[in-house]
Amino acid sequence: MNYSITTLVENRPDEKGDLMAENGLSFFITTPEGNLVFDMGEAGAFLKNLKTLGLDLDRVSKMVVSHGHHDHGNGLLALLEEGPQDFELYVGEGFFKPKVKGPRGETFTGLKYDEETLRRAGVRVKTVTADLTPILGNVFLVKNFKRDYPDAIDPSFALREGRGLVPDPFTDEIALVVKGEQGLVLLVGCSHPGIENMIKTVEDRFEEPLHALIGGTHLRDASLQRIQGMIALIRERGIKVIGLNHCTGEKALSEMQGALPGVFADNRTGSVFSFD
Repeated sequence: MNYSITTLVENRPDEKGDLMAENGLSFFITTPEGNLVFDMGEAGAFLKNLKTLGLDLDRVSKMVVSHGHHDHGNGLLALLEEGPQDFELYVGEGFFKPKVKGPRGETFTGLKYDEETLRRAGVRVKTVTADLTPILGNVFLVKNFKRDYPDAIDPSFALREGRGLVPDPFTDEIALVVKGEQGLVLLVGCSHPGIENMIKTVEDRFEEPLHALIGGTHLRDASLQRIQGMIALIRERGIKVIGLNHCTGEKALSEMQGALPGVFADNRTGSVFSFD
C-alpha cells in the first residue's frame, strides 16, 4: 500500500486499551514522499500515541490543523514543550482568531497560542489562501468551500472581535485530499462548513469522485432527516469507504453503520486505513 492514515486520537479508545483517547482528533498520514500529521487533538494524547505506535515523527516535515478549535489544535503545545521544532504548519486564514461558543461567548473554544509563539519555537507557519494547494506529492489542501447546502453551521459558534461577537463563518477550515489510484480520499477535521458542501466542493475541483471519507463530520446534533440525507449522498456519490468519528456523533454513526454495510468502517483511536 502506498498510503496509510492512522487515527492517532479521537473520542473513543482503541479496543486493546493501549492508547490514550481524548475529546479531539489527530491523524498520521504516510505517503511515498514523506509523512504528515493532520490535527493534533486537545491535550497531547496524539504525541503519546504516536510514540506508543512507533511512528516516526522525524520524517514529518509538514503538519496541518483543520481549523482553530482547541480539540484540533491545542495538542501542538505538547510538541512545543519538547523543544524547538522544524516543520511547516499549514492553517487557514483567520486560524488564530479567538473562537467562542454560547449566546454571550462565555465558552472559549479557541487556541492557547498565537502565531508569534509558533514562530519563536521554529515552526514555519503557512497560511493557506488558495482553493487548492498541493503540499506533498498527491496530497492537497482544500478550502473556500461552496455553501450550496444551507444551515450547516451551528449558530452558537462565534468569533470575538473587540468587545463584541460575530458569527463564525469557519472560513479558516481546510480539508486534506489524497489523490489515490482508487479515487480521492477526503480527510476532514470537523466539517463546520457542512460535510455535504465539502464533498461537493472537492469532487467539483478535482473532477473526480470520492473513494473514501474519513474524519469528523459534525453531525452530532443533526436531525434524523439530515443524517438520512447524508446516507443518501454517500450512496449517490458511490463513496466506497467512510471512516467517520469524533464530532459525527453516536446517533449518526449508528444510523450509517446500519444503512451502509460494506461501506461503514469503525474509526476510533488506533484505526488504520491503507490504500493505493
